[in-house]
Amino acid sequence: GPLLAEVTLFDIYRGRPLADDRRSLAYRLVFAAPERALTEDDVEAAVTAVTTGVAADVDGVLRT
Repeated sequence: GPLLAEVTLFDIYRGRPLADDRRSLAYRLVFAAPERALTEDDVEAAVTAVTTGVAADVDGVLRT
């Protein structure tokens, strides 16, 4: 979306407890808006959009 300014992959994990055909990817997401400060609601909505897209596109889940 328009608030996502930068995405960086910083870790890939394979192995237990993940299934053999799965891997865990860790990304750093930077959100920004040039004309204003972002609110917590702005960032939460943007993260939800990213996680929803990843789930739909590659069957990914947010690891908590």
